[in-house]
Amino acid sequence: MPATKASGVSTAGDQPGTDAGNPFEIPDEELRTRALLALRQGRFDLAEKLLVGKDVDQAALVESLRIYQAELEIQNEELQRSHHQTQIALNRFMAFFDSLPVAELVVDGQGLVKEANEEARRLFGLRDTVYHQYFFIRLIEERDRGPAIHALAHLRPEEPIDLHELKFRAKTNEVFIGDLHMAALPTDEDEGRRVLCAVVDRTEAVLQREALRESRERYRIIAEFSSDWEYWIGPDARYRYVSPACAHLTGYPSAAFVADAELFGRLIHPDDRHLWEHHLRAHLADESGSAAPIELRIRHLDGHEYWIEHSCTPVFGESGNFLGRRGVNRDITELKRSREQLRFLAQHDALTGLPNRSLFRQRLEEAIPRTIRRGSEMALLFLDLDRFKIVNDTLGHPVGDVLLKQVAARLAQGVRANDTVARLGATSSSSSPRTSRSRTMRRSWPDACSISLRRPSMSRAASFFSA
Repeated sequence: MPATKASGVSTAGDQPGTDAGNPFEIPDEELRTRALLALRQGRFDLAEKLLVGKDVDQAALVESLRIYQAELEIQNEELQRSHHQTQIALNRFMAFFDSLPVAELVVDGQGLVKEANEEARRLFGLRDTVYHQYFFIRLIEERDRGPAIHALAHLRPEEPIDLHELKFRAKTNEVFIGDLHMAALPTDEDEGRRVLCAVVDRTEAVLQREALRESRERYRIIAEFSSDWEYWIGPDARYRYVSPACAHLTGYPSAAFVADAELFGRLIHPDDRHLWEHHLRAHLADESGSAAPIELRIRHLDGHEYWIEHSCTPVFGESGNFLGRRGVNRDITELKRSREQLRFLAQHDALTGLPNRSLFRQRLEEAIPRTIRRGSEMALLFLDLDRFKIVNDTLGHPVGDVLLKQVAARLAQGVRANDTVARLGATSSSSSPRTSRSRTMRRSWPDACSISLRRPSMSRAASFFSA
């Protein structure tokens, strides 16, 4: 019966060079292939076993082995060259990695620090040896570990995570503040997960920022809660800063002066603007100098007037460049009133309000040369209250004071504006200097004073008549 073929299966008679009666016979070509594969794998005993008893073309086999050896040598050279280049690239990367001014750490999937550059070892105080391993999370202060653990758990290769101003603790127990930047590194399955953690030490920057904030807060408290109106005006004559105290003196907020640099000049009293203009000219003439303080009157939005003392000084930057002027406007309204009151008390009698002996002498010394210069005459009248001591002794000093005030008021009403009525002693008064070219007027003046004093003086205790 002839041989038949099944679908996808060949009989032994279809293979060339084989015995159809032995179904386990291997074709020579396949045998040669298997032998070559065994030789390439270094399994010489298997190759010998396959070739025993076979008529193999040894020359062809040796040639194949020679070609294979040459290929192996070429591949080995390429591998050595690739390994050398890889080693050079690795050395360059490690040199670059170690020279970075930023602390860089490579952390594995368990959180252990596998690699750390020189800056990281310095910053965290890590030992440069593989025998000491550290958990990265333990390098972070406990209160900041939560965000870092959450970030490591949810880190994706394409999405780096930044955490700002965490507190870290070095192995020396020194605490510092830093920013943490995390990025997943590409790795193979055998190596496992790797995360690159970059830590930027921001301790100095944070301390400087806090110091600046505290300084600004202190200045704000000093400036904004001070009764003095402080300001800084730039080289372009525009305000850089105006303290809130300006509203008390002017009725305008700080923003009004920043928006309108000429507003302050318009608030100055018209009689004092020449002082302000002279002050400005002095500053323009000497930009680096300080002009003397000046006293000005300014008008409030509601119409009231305030006295201020204005002073300013030039401001320079660290490099010596001119930054403008810092000025202070101080409310001296009450001080002015106190000065005027002290000046009045120094030159006037406290009881009657009449000029005292000092002011009388000053006006007399001014009137004499003026009278001579004009070719006129001057009259001087002295008055004394007789028996005034009896009033004090019998009715008391309060009654005597009332009498003195009434006499002083009547004498002051009977003279002109440029005449002076002064109290020289306890009961004596003087009226001067009345200058006139009319002798009749000078003679009628004492009579007018006598008539005014003849009217009775009244008090709660008694009535007084002068003669």
